[in-house]
Amino acid sequence: MDSMAAARVYGDRVAVLVLARSPRIEAQLKDLERTGRGAGSRLFDASLRRTLTAAREAAPADLHVAVAPEDRNAVRRAVRVSGAKRFLQDGDTFGERVANAVGHLRTSGYSRVVVLAGDCPGIRRHHVVSAVKSLAAHSVVLGPSGDGGLYLLGLDTAAIDCVDLRAVPWLTSDVADAMTRSAAQASLSLRRLDRLDDVDDPRSASALLRHLAVRLSTGSSAIVALLREALRTVLPLQPQAAHAVVHHVHDLAVLWRRPPPTC
Repeated sequence: MDSMAAARVYGDRVAVLVLARSPRIEAQLKDLERTGRGAGSRLFDASLRRTLTAAREAAPADLHVAVAPEDRNAVRRAVRVSGAKRFLQDGDTFGERVANAVGHLRTSGYSRVVVLAGDCPGIRRHHVVSAVKSLAAHSVVLGPSGDGGLYLLGLDTAAIDCVDLRAVPWLTSDVADAMTRSAAQASLSLRRLDRLDDVDDPRSASALLRHLAVRLSTGSSAIVALLREALRTVLPLQPQAAHAVVHHVHDLAVLWRRPPPTC
């Protein structure tokens, strides 16, 4: 019997928690929705759906979505399609909402919780599965993003009870380092996953677009198109920059698809 099956048999319940908010509000807060054309909203809607799909496929973990109260209607369809159990976020600050959501799952009987953000289009099933498996041997699992934040946070019972999630400097570049320090201070074992870039503003969206264009992995073409569309609408005052990004991606795509040169 592998560790995942053993966890289910012996009652070591695992939850994957997605923190969700309105794609429109997400785009506005991150300055990717200036024209009212909906390009930024479509980008974050696609990112949330990809995150929910990755989480849903990470069996045997149970999928839960904590929805911002003001956004409950905006994400209803995406959550319903995912088959997740939904509850409302509670708290005045982001730290309080994270802590209360994790606490809710802890009191519901879950001993391991993997928390995902909805703004990381590169998340895949294997990232979530790796986090769930890692929590069998480690108390804390971090999925760092390029800006110092996290796209994934995994906690076992010891970490949930020891780490004050309200005190973490969320929404800053010190989140990953702060969680690392907290784990060390509590003598909790920690594992870091591969870095993934999330979308926090037009600059990070441009960086992610270039990265995805180089890789051109399966399933990335739709996100590449949405990133291109969003950047066209938010860089009207910098037409040369927008033109350069879009055409750089096109040139890379053409080069990638060409057959290798013959000797």
